[in-house]
Amino acid sequence: MADAACRYRSGLRHWHPLLPSRRLGRRPRRQLLCGQALVLFRTASGQAAALAEVCPHRRMSLAAGTVRGEQLLCAYHGWRFAADGSISCPLMPAVALQQQAFQVREADGLIWVRRPGKSEQPHEAPPLPSWPRGDLLPAGLTLHTVAAPLEVTLDNFTETEHTTTIHQVFGFRDPAAVTLRLELEPASHQGVEQRPPESLPPAVRCLHRHPPPRSLRQRLDHPL
Repeated sequence: MADAACRYRSGLRHWHPLLPSRRLGRRPRRQLLCGQALVLFRTASGQAAALAEVCPHRRMSLAAGTVRGEQLLCAYHGWRFAADGSISCPLMPAVALQQQAFQVREADGLIWVRRPGKSEQPHEAPPLPSWPRGDLLPAGLTLHTVAAPLEVTLDNFTETEHTTTIHQVFGFRDPAAVTLRLELEPASHQGVEQRPPESLPPAVRCLHRHPPPRSLRQRLDHPL
C-alpha cells in the first residue's frame, strides 16, 4: 500500500534513479518513491517496467506476483499486467482495465523511473538528462539509505561546512586555513590540498606518516 499523502509526490514528474539494474531479476520488487508504492519487474525480453503496486481487483500486492513472458501475473487471481499498464483477465476477456504505468529507462547501471505527463504515454519516455562527460566514464555506484526527510538530506550535501564540522576525521579542523586546487587531466582528475601540517585530521595524518607501498599507490592511481 502507498503511504499517506506525500508532499514530494509532485517530484515523480522528474527522472529518479530507483534501483541498480542488476538487482531486478526474475522476481518483481516493491519500491517506494515519493510516497508512491511501485512494483518493478523485468519481462522475458529484458524490458524493465514499473506499475502502481496494488492490484485494483482485491488490493493484492503485485510484488507477490510472477512474470510470464511479457506480463506480470497477480498472485491472487492471475490478472495479467503488461508494461504499459494494460490489464487482461483470462476468464473475462472483454474487460478492459488500465493500471497506472510509469516511464522507465536504464542507463549507467541504474533503473530510472518517471511519471508520465498528462499528455504522455509510458512508452513515450523523454530522454534522460545528460551532461558533457568528455573522456570520463562512470566509475561505479554508491548506495546509502538515509533515515531523514528529502529536504534535510539534500541540504546536508549543499552545506560546505558540514564535513569539516561533523566529520573531522575526513575534513579539516579550520576550514579557513585550507586552500584547495583542482587539476584536471584527460580521463582523470586530481585534487591537491594545501594546509598547515598541524591541521591534518588523524586519518590523513597517519597516511602522511606511513604512506602505502609504491605498488599499492600505482593501483590506486590507475584503478581501471
